Amino acid sequence: MVQARLAESEALVAEAEAAAAAAAGGAEAAAGVDIAALLEILQRTPVGLVFGAYINVWAHAIELPGKALGVTSIVNAMYDPAFNPLAWVGEYFEGRMKALDAGYVRISNEPKEDVFHALVPWAYDFLWKAFIWTWEPIFSFITFHVSMLSDIAGAVSPFAIMKLGYKEVWGIEATCPDVQARLGPKMAKLGTLLPAWIVVLLLFIVRLLALVGATIVIALVWFWDLIYGIVIAIRDWLWINLIWPIINLFIQIQIWWWLNITLPILQFFIWIYNAIMFLLSIPMYVIELMLRFFFLIQWFILKIVLDIVIPIIQFMYWLVTLIPTLLLWYVFIPVQWFFHFYLIMPLWGVAYWIAEILCFIPQWIWLNIILPILQFLWSIIWAIMWFFLQIQLWIMWFIAQIYLWIWLNLIWPIIWFFSIYLPSLIWYYFRLIMQLILIPLDQICFWFYNAIEGILDAIIAALPPPEWNPGLDALGFMVGPDLLIWAANELA
Repeated sequence: MVQARLAESEALVAEAEAAAAAAAGGAEAAAGVDIAALLEILQRTPVGLVFGAYINVWAHAIELPGKALGVTSIVNAMYDPAFNPLAWVGEYFEGRMKALDAGYVRISNEPKEDVFHALVPWAYDFLWKAFIWTWEPIFSFITFHVSMLSDIAGAVSPFAIMKLGYKEVWGIEATCPDVQARLGPKMAKLGTLLPAWIVVLLLFIVRLLALVGATIVIALVWFWDLIYGIVIAIRDWLWINLIWPIINLFIQIQIWWWLNITLPILQFFIWIYNAIMFLLSIPMYVIELMLRFFFLIQWFILKIVLDIVIPIIQFMYWLVTLIPTLLLWYVFIPVQWFFHFYLIMPLWGVAYWIAEILCFIPQWIWLNIILPILQFLWSIIWAIMWFFLQIQLWIMWFIAQIYLWIWLNLIWPIIWFFSIYLPSLIWYYFRLIMQLILIPLDQICFWFYNAIEGILDAIIAALPPPEWNPGLDALGFMVGPDLLIWAANELA
C-alpha cells in the first residue's frame, strides 16, 4: 500500500513537470526567445550559478518526503545519493562541467582500491559515495576556472619579452632568458611539491579519522536497523489497517454527502432561482412584444406613404427640369461651339502670325551681327590673358628651381649629417661597446641558472607529485589544501 501511494505521488509530480514544460515551451514560442540559451548564459554568472544549484537542490528536496516513506533500511539510505544534499549539488555541477568541457568524465561512484579501502571497505564505500564522489564535480568546476585564469595570466612570458628586447636593442642572441623561462615552472613545481606532500600527510590522517568515525557510525546504524525494521512493520500495519481505512471511510462519507444531500439541495435552489427570474421577466417580455407590434404598424404605414409620394416627386422633378435641359443641349451648347470654332480660333491664328513677324527681326540681328562681334572680342581678350598667364608660370617655375637647388645642395646635407648620420654612428659604436659587456654577462648568467636547473631537475625527478582524491571528509570545504595538491599534479 505504501509503495502504491508513492507511485501515485510520483505520477502526479511527473504530470506537473510535463505541464510546466509545455507552458514554458508555449511561452518560448510566443515570445520568440530561446529560453534554453538564455538560461545557459545566466548560469555562467555567479548569481545564476548559485540560483541554479539552489533550484536543483529544492527540486530534490520536494521529492525527499515521498522517498523517505519507502525507506526500509537506514544504512541503505546512507549509501543512497538520493538522500544526500551534497550529491544533489554535485549532480548540478556535473551538468555545468559537461556544458563547459565536452571531454569531462566524472569519476566512478565505486571507490578506488587504495589503503583506505583495504582497511574497512564498507566504511570507505560510504565515505566515497557520500563525500568524495559527490565532491568531485564541484572541485573540478573550481579547478577548471583556476586553470583558465592561470592560462590567461601565463600567456605572455616576461623572459621572451626580455630576449626580444636584447635582440632588437643591442643586437645579441641572449641565452640566459631561455634558461630563466624554463626555470620558472620548475621552481613552481618544487614550490608546490614539498607543501603538497605535507598537506597529503595531514589529509591522510584526517581521512583516517573520518574512516574510523564512519565505521563506528555505520556499526551503530546497523544495530538500529534491527529495531527500525520492526518500527517500519508497525508503521505499515497501522497505515494499512487503521489510518488508511479511516481516511477512505471519510472520503466515502464526503462523496455520499455531496451526491445525496448537498447536490440535490443545490439543484433545488437553482430551480427556484430560475423560476423566480422567469416570473420577473414576464412584464419585460410583454412590453417588448407591444413595442415590436407598434413599430411594425408604424413601418407599414410609412412604407405605404413612401410608395405613393416618391413616384409623384419623381414626375414633378422630370417636368420641372425638362425645358432647361432642352435649352442647354439644343441652344446654348451649339452656340458656344459656333463662336469657338468660327470666331475665336481664327483670331488666335492671326495674332500668332503677327507675333512671329515681330520677333523675327530682333532674332536675326542677335544671331548674325551681335553674337559674332562678341565672340571675336572674347577671343582677343582670352589670348591676351593666356599670354600673361604663361609669363607668370615661367617666372614661378624659375623661382622654384632656385629654391630646390638651395635645399638639395646646401640645407639638406647639413640636416642629414647632424640628425641622421652622426646619431647613427654614435649608436653603432655604443651598441658594440654594450655587446662586449653583455655577451660575457649573458654567458655567466646562463651557466649559473643552468646549474640551478640541473639541481631542480634532480629534486623533481626524485620527488613525484602525490596522488589524492579530494573530498569533504578530509577538509574539502577549505578547498585550499586540495588546490595545492592539484597544482602540484598539474605542474608535474
